[in-house]
Amino acid sequence: DKILLGKLLPSNVAEAEAELTQYEAELQTLENLVAIRRKLAIENPALTRLRRELSRSYQLLANCHVRGNRKNEAARQWRLARETLEHLPLDTPAEIVELAEIHAALAEWNGALASDPLIQAELQSNADRAMELLRKAVDAGFRNAANLRENKAFDSVRNRDDFSSL
Repeated sequence: DKILLGKLLPSNVAEAEAELTQYEAELQTLENLVAIRRKLAIENPALTRLRRELSRSYQLLANCHVRGNRKNEAARQWRLARETLEHLPLDTPAEIVELAEIHAALAEWNGALASDPLIQAELQSNADRAMELLRKAVDAGFRNAANLRENKAFDSVRNRDDFSSL
């Protein structure tokens, strides 16, 4: 057993180091992207497209933190994405669904971090808002049922009765 462990351990360590290095490189790239898009959005407040791109960059960064198991930082990035997108007009069903995805993600991650009633209330509020937005998207013409069924972003609300009724 000791010989076998001795042979396996270096490759396991190397794989872990490679994954960490890859994560850190992705994290750095996404943080740079957020900084650039934040600057552009601030310098050009009339261009809503730039704020949408900033929100999407926050979402990418949040997903990176999810993969790195940094739940607190993922939740912070989801909140920034939400705050950025909530102040923009939602002109298409797809844009409404995008905001619903962010609320659903916050419901999941807040749930993972929940340790007091205030966080539980935020969890419930985000789940309820996600469902409200999904109903609005369907009313506005969103018809991609497969997206709703398969999109992992909606895992936190998938078992709700109102989700099933969509």
